[in-house]
Amino acid sequence: MFEVLTTVSCRWSVRNIAALIEKRAEFRLVDVADGEGGGKAPWYTSLTPFGKTPALRHDGRIVVESLMINEYLEELVPGRALLPQDPLGRAWARTWNAYCDEELLRHVRLAIVGTPEQRQQALEDLDSCLATLEAHVFRHAAPGVLWGGSEPSLTDICYWSAFDVLERMKTLLPVADLLEARPRLRQWGQHLLACPGLVEAAQCLQTMRPDPQPSHPPPGR
Repeated sequence: MFEVLTTVSCRWSVRNIAALIEKRAEFRLVDVADGEGGGKAPWYTSLTPFGKTPALRHDGRIVVESLMINEYLEELVPGRALLPQDPLGRAWARTWNAYCDEELLRHVRLAIVGTPEQRQQALEDLDSCLATLEAHVFRHAAPGVLWGGSEPSLTDICYWSAFDVLERMKTLLPVADLLEARPRLRQWGQHLLACPGLVEAAQCLQTMRPDPQPSHPPPGR
């Protein structure tokens, strides 16, 4: 049994839930929120080196960081491959996944929480990132409406996070015009946000219930 250790508000964990759904693997969600303090439960912060969510627990082992968790699942779990089969395709998938987190989502965050000067610069940087993606990311994609073809790959699952936050924060960010100028990206985002496995993963997180004994480590620690 795979355990996704997360909180209801941690939408990064949707990536891992979606990968498990696509792999048809058995899993459960464990709420690690500290009901009293509003942060993470002490057993969780002592279990992980950074105290961030999500984490994955499997056979007493802990894996952290959503991208690394999905790499672990891809190597370990049978079922449909979520990375390209050829080495070049896998290399580009990992390159674009890193670009999502290290560039695109970093600019999105600054555009939301930065100073006025930082927000303006972040929007310009975000515009540049979207232009780069529109011009280059689909050169390495499989034929189909998604990067992985007709079914979501790890790269699709990764970029769901970007399109999800842009959709939810569009009242704060002038992103509609930025995406309007990139029809292929806009179409990709629309398909990702409607993808059944990703919709199911987000719903699983939203309906997660706290662990019956959140002050104690669940079995398997």
